[in-house]
Amino acid sequence: MPINVFGSGNITPEGAAYIAPSGYQTTKLTEHAVAANINGSLFSLPGGDFAIATGAEFRSNKATGSADALSSQNAFWSFNGQALEGRINVVEGYVEANAPLLADVPLARTLELNGALRQTHYSRSSPTADSSTVDATTWKVGLVYAPADLIRFRVTRSRDIRAPNLTELFGPVSLGRTTVVDPANNGSQIQVNAYSGANGALNPEEADTWTVGAVLTPGGALQGLRFSVDYYDINLQGAISTLGSQVLVDRCFAGDDTLCQYITRDANNMITSVSDVLQNVSQIRNRGLDFELTYGLYMGDAGDLDLRVLATKYLKYSIAGVDRLGQTGFRPGTTTGVPDYLIDTSLTWTRGKVSVNAHGRYIPKGTFDTTMVGPQDEGYDPSLPNSVNDNRVDSYFTFDLGVTVTATDRLELFGVVNNLFDTDPSAAASAQGGTNQVYFNPYGRQFKVGARITM
Repeated sequence: MPINVFGSGNITPEGAAYIAPSGYQTTKLTEHAVAANINGSLFSLPGGDFAIATGAEFRSNKATGSADALSSQNAFWSFNGQALEGRINVVEGYVEANAPLLADVPLARTLELNGALRQTHYSRSSPTADSSTVDATTWKVGLVYAPADLIRFRVTRSRDIRAPNLTELFGPVSLGRTTVVDPANNGSQIQVNAYSGANGALNPEEADTWTVGAVLTPGGALQGLRFSVDYYDINLQGAISTLGSQVLVDRCFAGDDTLCQYITRDANNMITSVSDVLQNVSQIRNRGLDFELTYGLYMGDAGDLDLRVLATKYLKYSIAGVDRLGQTGFRPGTTTGVPDYLIDTSLTWTRGKVSVNAHGRYIPKGTFDTTMVGPQDEGYDPSLPNSVNDNRVDSYFTFDLGVTVTATDRLELFGVVNNLFDTDPSAAASAQGGTNQVYFNPYGRQFKVGARITM
């Protein structure tokens, strides 16, 4: 279709439709499920009744969809939709039990042992992928011990899974563009085609988890205070994620031949495309400490104050051997990391029918990409391909304020101002969307008013 790009008003509607066609993708999800559960007490123990629950469930999940002809041929520059079709049938059974061993005896206000076991069978089929079946066993063992009302200890050991969903297995593989540094060509930066999306060969993620924690609930002058701390260690094998285009290129160059199949080069040894589809990456390791503090202060006619503080201190976070601890930036072709810590606080004042809530969230300064180095980092050298002129991300604090009025028993009015101080997110020129939207709100000050009606 010929068009005239010179002057104004010279492009015909037919020409405009040819150079700027519309694309679409539709997806329909259908689920059928039937389940049966039973629970009760079998016998008595010194601490109470031994309780058990058991059951079984069948689920059938199906996805169907279509896309326009141009998208199906990856004819657009990026974000081409694709048709999909697939089904997952799940059959599972479980048993759970709780054994109160001791209660209200010296040095044991509470001592409880609990456990659970689940067996699951997955059957997966699609016209575009080989049919497959997967069996998985998950379990949990936990112990709760309270020597007194003041303090309670808890420990849990578990084996957990997360099976890939319909979109991860049978969804589209889309074409986009990304920039990679090619160490095989003197560290040159080039734009290449980037394929991303589903992988029909995915297996369930499997995690071994330890949690150990304590809960403190003092009385007296500190009545209403509750403080808890939990240490967690999650060793996730076969995590469903993308490695990132740059990681694929770097690890292939370093000798990991299993990843070179995802990189295409032309006759001149230049990268033309990277297939960064979902994979069961080797490992995600996540260790840290979770803190929670709640305090309720009752002030009579002046109303009530309720404080809640949530915090997480990350001790380790790595994906496929790549350390992402302290990374709050994001670069297309890489994976998202975690900050050194997070703090989330809310304070609510309630008097009669009026409630005012203040909420704040803080993220400390971090690294844009832990695989890169900047002028502030050791090993910085402008001649190296992993050196950038700025590898820092500023700290970030947002503050929200809301008011709720209970007008009647069935009517509640509310108003909220999110990001009250109109804090800008930490910008990054190479980040998709201009920032890491996992941690930073791309929107400025927002106002919302509404009503909730109970029928």
